[in-house]
Amino acid sequence: MEKELREIKYSKNPIKAQQYFNMELNTGMSKSDQDIFFGYLKNVREHAKKKYGSKNIDKINHAIANAIAGVNYADDIAQKAVNDFNSDEYKKLAGYEKFVELIKKSSDNKPNATDNNYYYIDLAHFAMPIATSYQSAWYKEFLKSIMTAGNTEPRIQPDSKTIFFWLNSYTGDKLTTFGTDNKDLPTDLDAWILHSNYKNITYLDDRIKHYYGQKLNRNKELDKSFKNISPHKNIKKDTNWLDGFATFTVGALAIKTLFKGKETLSKGKEILTKIGEAEMQKAQLQAKANQHLFDLVKSFFSKLLPKKKKRKKVKRKK
Repeated sequence: MEKELREIKYSKNPIKAQQYFNMELNTGMSKSDQDIFFGYLKNVREHAKKKYGSKNIDKINHAIANAIAGVNYADDIAQKAVNDFNSDEYKKLAGYEKFVELIKKSSDNKPNATDNNYYYIDLAHFAMPIATSYQSAWYKEFLKSIMTAGNTEPRIQPDSKTIFFWLNSYTGDKLTTFGTDNKDLPTDLDAWILHSNYKNITYLDDRIKHYYGQKLNRNKELDKSFKNISPHKNIKKDTNWLDGFATFTVGALAIKTLFKGKETLSKGKEILTKIGEAEMQKAQLQAKANQHLFDLVKSFFSKLLPKKKKRKKVKRKK
């Protein structure tokens, strides 16, 4: 009976009906929402193929990620500093207005006032670290490399692209406390899983459809994503492991200082303690060596923060 009802609501094709059902269960997107979302992304994909050539898969997928993330982040100064959005031309494509409305609704942390629908995933937030994982202008890539400079030896830490992905998502949200009371952190983990486990599917929109269109076991997917990241064998590779390395970078220290986040750097220290006392001492020396990079990143981000208005002193009457 349940199967028949599904086919009435979603599609006569039982496979498509199941995919629609799973997608709604995992994201909160209705069938109508899904048609709007994937319909527009298909237009973006075709446009990008014509612009970059059908063989330039990274550029095409970057365009798809930008189309989603750009709705909320194209004018964000910090994200513009590390990503080439180039999303203006996609605003002319069919379905843009309804797509934007959907993306903005998914960002709300409360049920939508119009239809009382609640989205479990912030779609723009989901796509942002994926967008920054692709190549942008050289000076933006240079800034990423500075931010991911770690206080551990390169041989024991993940590659800089992996660290920046976490710094610009899960770890960054924890350090700024933006993601501790909403859906940002679960969204960040979904972005990481998709980025790590689904590269065998050519196009990003198809990866999203496959990931959320299945009966999802996030814990199993997370475990899979941590395999073969680092040669170091003495540490259990999990969320705390990657979060630990990301919190022990120049970028994390600068962000934490500026935003005065509640999250401590204990995860990073915990990782180093497990590796050994010798590595902890090396990390402390490396931290001193990276002081100039820390100052550079801190200075850069301090310019992005809104300036506090100075209060005028009121002269007291004698």
